[in-house]
Amino acid sequence: MQPGSAIFYETQFTPSLLIRRVLLEISLDFVTASGERVPTLVNAKLREEESGTQGQILLSIFGAKQRRLYETELLRARREAEVVSEVVRRSSDAILRISASNEIESWNRGAEQTFGYRARDAIGRSIFLLISEECHQFFRDSIEKVKSGEEIVTETVGRCDSGQPVDVSISLSPHLEAPGVFVGYAAIFRNATERKLAEKALLQSEKLASVGRLASSIAHEINNPLEAVTNLLYILSLKDADDMTKALIRSAQEELARVSHITTHTLRFHRQSSSRTKINMRGLFDSVISLYRARLHNSGIKAINDCDEYLSFVSLKAKFGKYS
Repeated sequence: MQPGSAIFYETQFTPSLLIRRVLLEISLDFVTASGERVPTLVNAKLREEESGTQGQILLSIFGAKQRRLYETELLRARREAEVVSEVVRRSSDAILRISASNEIESWNRGAEQTFGYRARDAIGRSIFLLISEECHQFFRDSIEKVKSGEEIVTETVGRCDSGQPVDVSISLSPHLEAPGVFVGYAAIFRNATERKLAEKALLQSEKLASVGRLASSIAHEINNPLEAVTNLLYILSLKDADDMTKALIRSAQEELARVSHITTHTLRFHRQSSSRTKINMRGLFDSVISLYRARLHNSGIKAINDCDEYLSFVSLKAKFGKYS
């Protein structure tokens, strides 16, 4: 017997038998002749004589190696369970345990953040509390698949305690006990609102890019016949013609120049860089005025590009502050 075990045996084990006369069960380490430590489980009972006096102590010694391994594995599993429990508790996702009757049995911090309910208000209530009414049938169909042993990953519309809908992705996993009896399932809800908004913005960006490429292609194709028409009008302007004909030719040239201006800027818009660069303000204003020249003229508006004066005003305002 190991020295420490021997001391324990003499000071605790024997007095307990002699005084309290109870059946004891303890674990001790014995040492073999080769020096190997052998974990054992010892059962001891005090045998009394017919006269009532104390007799022999009967010992039953069993090898406890497998029990020690089991206890070690049980302790390791308990520690792992505690770690998993802490991860679930602190997760930003809603991780729930649901009974076979669809009642919520557990509630973590992520569930409170996603749906707004506190644990005391959610535990014991139906899981359909968290699902938008129009998605109830879809969710029931998913649960039926889970009951048959399938794992489901899908998306649906959830419902917060305020009644507001929230896009969620759901992972459902069955909980089966031997021999394959369905006793509940785990549900992981992840808020997908931000992802949906990002996907929508990306789709919109792709649409704009497609429109830009289409506009650039159309503008490029329009430029080719425009050049031919411009040349033809120039040749006509050189011919002898009455004043009305010359006025019509000038009007046609101006409108053609306007169309050319629009197509040129369409191409520039598609090819422009997204990085910062210096801008010629006068040229920018001239371009805008030229684009809307006909509309301004028809409305009786006269546009004056006094860009230099405006820039001087902006410069003075930046230097001295707001004018009094």
